[in-house]
Amino acid sequence: MAETLISTRLLEVISNRAAGNGRSPGEPPFSDVQGHFRGHDGPGQLDGGCLFGMRRTSNEAPAVVCYPTEPPLSLGIAPYTEQSAFNQHQDPRWYNPAMCGRFYLTARPAELKKMFKVDYLPELVPRYNIAPAQLSPIVIPVEKGRSIHMARWGLVPSWSRDLSLGVGMINAPVETLDEKPAYRTAFAAQRCLVPASGFYEWQNKGIKNQPYRISLRNGALIAFAGLWERWAPENGEPVETFAIITTQATKLVSEVHDRMPAIIAPADYRSWLTASANTAKKLLVPYISGMTIAPVGDRVSNVKNDDAELLRPVVMS
Repeated sequence: MAETLISTRLLEVISNRAAGNGRSPGEPPFSDVQGHFRGHDGPGQLDGGCLFGMRRTSNEAPAVVCYPTEPPLSLGIAPYTEQSAFNQHQDPRWYNPAMCGRFYLTARPAELKKMFKVDYLPELVPRYNIAPAQLSPIVIPVEKGRSIHMARWGLVPSWSRDLSLGVGMINAPVETLDEKPAYRTAFAAQRCLVPASGFYEWQNKGIKNQPYRISLRNGALIAFAGLWERWAPENGEPVETFAIITTQATKLVSEVHDRMPAIIAPADYRSWLTASANTAKKLLVPYISGMTIAPVGDRVSNVKNDDAELLRPVVMS
């Protein structure tokens, strides 16, 4: 099977056009982007330590494939055509049928300290478009309470050879927590809370996907159920990583997407962080208290955009 390495530029274009909303200003046409491919005998490494390739066989359409292990393991495949790959609301680099791929965190430091009962916070700025492989705070249990650490979104088990495994592990479906080795260990002993002000989902509307902002009606801070790991290279500083656990969507959210992050109620923070796995799993149910949903503009589909205007509701035409 011949393989082709996808260039960094191509991945940027895919990300910019993942919502199927057409080209960004200055972005080349799809036909031009094809010229950025270069021949390669196998998977290649790109910025951020993620392995990607392009699968092409006589009986299949081309597909974007990630190779997080050797031998190659395809954690995510998306048909690679202008009509299909770019019309997925998920970026094909992170394709997963159970995906929650963007969220935002705009709470003030005082809110985070009070909500999670911590004394120290790393330096934070409001984030309106947090994407995979970016850093975001997580809450973990420590000997004398809780601590907030900055961690990279995309779970990388301690036994992984490199960070590339995180490409297919931004979400951990609740249905697989007991099955997959990469989730099972962390679920038993390294659960975390992922602070958020809300999240985004995309609704498929034919040739265009409409983004929606989902949050609590009163705008209060929420916490996603998460798993975390500490990965250490042979020579270098350890990297803490996390995944967001997903569950079936509530009736409200299911109008847009069939999955959503598992949200932990404040009264259950302690149990989620420190109780047995069996007790913790009972908390992973769709959160139905006071949620609201609103359509937002297409700018959120571009990971480079990260400003308050992304939260502004739009009128549907």
